[in-house]
Amino acid sequence: MIYGIGAGVLWALETVLLSYVLSTGTFIESKQAIFLAPFVSAFLNDALSSVWLLIFRKTNRQYRNTSVLETLKKKNGKILILSGLFGGPLGMSAYLLSIKYIGASYTAVISALYPAIGSIIAWILLKEKLSKKQLVGVCLCVFGSIGMAGIPKEDGASINYFIFAFACALFWGLEAVTSSYAMKKGEVSFETALQIRQGTSILCYVVLFLPLLHAWGFTLQVLTQKYILLLLLTAFLETGSYLLYYKAISVTGAAKAMSLNITYIVWSVLLCIILFREMPQGYEIISIGILLIGVLFVAQNGKVNKTV
Repeated sequence: MIYGIGAGVLWALETVLLSYVLSTGTFIESKQAIFLAPFVSAFLNDALSSVWLLIFRKTNRQYRNTSVLETLKKKNGKILILSGLFGGPLGMSAYLLSIKYIGASYTAVISALYPAIGSIIAWILLKEKLSKKQLVGVCLCVFGSIGMAGIPKEDGASINYFIFAFACALFWGLEAVTSSYAMKKGEVSFETALQIRQGTSILCYVVLFLPLLHAWGFTLQVLTQKYILLLLLTAFLETGSYLLYYKAISVTGAAKAMSLNITYIVWSVLLCIILFREMPQGYEIISIGILLIGVLFVAQNGKVNKTV
């Protein structure tokens, strides 16, 4: 339980800091900068996170001798490449396109369905067993997450563009399920799985997304700004969050890990109260209660996978 919730806490802190970075300086000085900011920041965050992760692996005796290249030669390594594609470029691109075309509120509501979608996939493909109480918990986590987004306010959004938000939820659910499958028998450690995930994401941005968006010039511009120091910090937090998330997946399975990780919405609200004195609305307080009850239900019965 502690791994999934810890991942949510760190992700919330990273999200708050990254939101601040994207609202200042180079990232808002032109329409092109505003458009490219999410893609470039996502690439830099994953790239810097990969460096932090490499330092973690090489300075930790327990993980120093694990080989990413050897893992990539195996079936599980190829599955983790697929997981990286789902969670990084595909999931994040769908998320950003959804925000662009239907707005942040609708996107937050629909993408919050990923634990439910992932749990169904894990139940079908991985035969992960959940008790009735845990299934209720998953549903409560989803309802609480949707409630936290509030009532969408964007008008005029074409129904056709909602496919991006549903695609995001699907890809994020698939990321957790495929990585859980690859780590299920303990043949791949969680930190090696994450290194492959981050490497796959970076490669896709370098080879495909940044060239197509003509974003290399803007990327180099960001690298020369003082905000790169804040990005180093957000990447550090992302690394910690992902390490705990992948550890949770390897220990508890995809369904429980996703439901615990999504508590980042609660921690984000609490951080905004502490840092910005932004008090939550009534519906947000109710939603927090629903989500926390769901987490307690999901956390029943401890471990399901005996790995790392």
